[in-house]
Amino acid sequence: MSDWGVSKCWADKYLPEVERVIRSQAHQIVTISIASSEKDCRFATDYEVKIAGGDVACRIRDWSAWLHYGDITLRYTRPSGQETEVSKIKKGHGDWYLYAWAKNHQDFGAWLMVDLAKLRSTNLLDTARIHDNFDGSSQFISITLSDLLHSGCIAHVGGEAISRLVKAIEGVPV
Repeated sequence: MSDWGVSKCWADKYLPEVERVIRSQAHQIVTISIASSEKDCRFATDYEVKIAGGDVACRIRDWSAWLHYGDITLRYTRPSGQETEVSKIKKGHGDWYLYAWAKNHQDFGAWLMVDLAKLRSTNLLDTARIHDNFDGSSQFISITLSDLLHSGCIAHVGGEAISRLVKAIEGVPV
């Protein structure tokens, strides 16, 4: 099985947790408003539901990455020239990015939902530090949670990400 296949199998075991987090964030993409009196009288419509929706990218990292780095990383280049996350995001693909750190075999110890439209409107994808992957398979960029927060890219957080972002708001290095 390819490295991608191994990583995908590992991440897929967290599908129930991914679904739980996305469902908890439905208020970010669904709005309910009172229908006009005309719609109420003519069409038996009391409320209008609008779904902004969008596609959700997801990355799950091991808990040790949270403890040691606490940043998000996105693949920047591959020696093969295969398109990467950064390139796809810059092209406008994806609306939301669920970024999570798995604390055990079924739950996320920390997670955040990144608004990709807001991320694209910043210069974070172009100014982030570039790193070589330890195995030489690619390069990636890292973006701190503080930078995401101060750029308005974080739509919501959960788990231990809350306390780390509170520290960032207070000016404590995270």
